[in-house]
Amino acid sequence: MKRIYTLTALLFLMVSSTLVAQPKLKIDKKKYDFGNIVWKTPSTASFSIQNTGNSALVIVNVTSSCGCTIANWTQTPIAPGEAGIVNATYDAKALGHFNKSIGIYTNTSDYPVYLTLLGNVSYKQLDFSKSHPFKIGNLAVNNRNLEFETTQEGVNKTIQLEVVNQSSESYKPVLMHLPPFLQLESDAKTVKSGEKATLTLTLLADKLHHYGLTQTSIYISRFPGDKVGEENEINVAATLVPNFSNLTEQQRKMAPKIDFSTKHISIKGLPTYKKTKFNVYIANQGKSTLKIKEIQLFHPAISVSLSHKEILPGTVAKLKIKVSGKLLKKSKSKVYNRIILVSNDPQNPIASILLDK
Repeated sequence: MKRIYTLTALLFLMVSSTLVAQPKLKIDKKKYDFGNIVWKTPSTASFSIQNTGNSALVIVNVTSSCGCTIANWTQTPIAPGEAGIVNATYDAKALGHFNKSIGIYTNTSDYPVYLTLLGNVSYKQLDFSKSHPFKIGNLAVNNRNLEFETTQEGVNKTIQLEVVNQSSESYKPVLMHLPPFLQLESDAKTVKSGEKATLTLTLLADKLHHYGLTQTSIYISRFPGDKVGEENEINVAATLVPNFSNLTEQQRKMAPKIDFSTKHISIKGLPTYKKTKFNVYIANQGKSTLKIKEIQLFHPAISVSLSHKEILPGTVAKLKIKVSGKLLKKSKSKVYNRIILVSNDPQNPIASILLDK
């Protein structure tokens, strides 16, 4: 009886092991959009075939819906945790839109997994590489760094972003994560393949929280339900200063005037074991009190202190600057090493001190 129990247990373990050890298929995408391609210029779509199971995955065969598509694939077994590849080449011998499929047969199932290939074949390829050099998925944009002109309080500014639809399907432009101070003005029309849309962004100055530079990121959707990431990120910068438009001629003559003892500081080769100190003297060469309204820093290694923010005519204030060599070396920040000061000087309301590496 004991032997029967032992044999039964062994058989159970063998069956369980067989059931547990199996390959599992994961494909990086189910659809590949070639966009616009040139007639008789073959184009290839690549699909990553990952094995997320615990035994070898085998791609047995790949079929296509027509003779216009030729596939090749990883012929050797794909170990658990590894990935293979399926390449499908479309011959582009027929003009116009196409929608084809390929079927991938593996040892995970008796049924294939179907993938879609779509695009548009035309006599010539429209070249947007110079006018719209930035590629975001199947979109081409003219700019990924939008910088508004310096604006005064209460004065709105606009900037335009041009988007070219290089996919084979119609596209509706969507900008995600717009902050309250940005407003999108667009008829939100559907953009056909190969066409261009112009998106107008308006900076609402009254909704900026502080003077000086404000930086943010917005994201352009490449397809419905798209997520945000570095691949579809667009940087936006806006600079706000006080509004001097109502000053009389006499007030301008009596206005403060900011001046610096230096506007460049070299921070190249600073010792990493301590903080290095620098002093910059801010003078008021005008005829009324100079008021420092905002001081902005853009690097974690830099800190400042100002002796006083209101500077009488003919006097100076000391700006103490400390730079940590250790943090400077460790930081991966790509922002400018500069200090911005916003004042009530109508001729020079925003000024920078550059810390050159």
